Amino acid sequence: MISGRNNLGYLFPELKTFARRLRTFAILVGLLVIIGLAWLGASASGLTLQDVKTIAEIINNLVVAISVIVGAIWAYYKFIKQRPLASRLEMNFSHKILQVRDDYLLVCLEVISRNIGSTRIEPESCDVQVMVLDITDNGKLERMRIWEANLVPRIDADSIWYIEPDEMDFRTTVFRARQGYRALLIEAEFRYNDSHRTRRQYLIDLVDNDKKK
Repeated sequence: MISGRNNLGYLFPELKTFARRLRTFAILVGLLVIIGLAWLGASASGLTLQDVKTIAEIINNLVVAISVIVGAIWAYYKFIKQRPLASRLEMNFSHKILQVRDDYLLVCLEVISRNIGSTRIEPESCDVQVMVLDITDNGKLERMRIWEANLVPRIDADSIWYIEPDEMDFRTTVFRARQGYRALLIEAEFRYNDSHRTRRQYLIDLVDNDKKK
């Protein structure tokens, strides 16, 4: 999503939710206090005015103490144990293989990044490397890099690009692979929010693709 930098509601959605729930809880507490005072007034024939005030203060203090404890427990599990404000990115891939010539294949690759955290992500780069995997005569695994690029989203150059919580970022590319390769290893690294990065590997079985023809 394209948006401005000054909207703190997007940056801290969990804090807004917490404040809204806390207001709702305070309203419920206030209603309980009013009901309690009404009940005391109805049954206070044998109590003095000072006794009623004392009981009301005790009830109010208990309610405040319970609300503070509940709020502290909720905040601990929500913001410390679960760490919702930590930036988290999940990467997945999809591909299609096109036979355009007898000696070459075209591989259409899509990198799908999803924001699984609770704060928005500001992407920086999505570097992709493609390597051919092969087994030598002595059984050693060999890797040969055949292609690399930095994939960019399709937006205006002057726009500010963010991935909001639970939104996805799609980046596609096409590269050429020689006919006869057995497997391709895709290595992708997504960098975001200055110092965060997510790495993922993806294997394309070209032998299985030949069998499906």
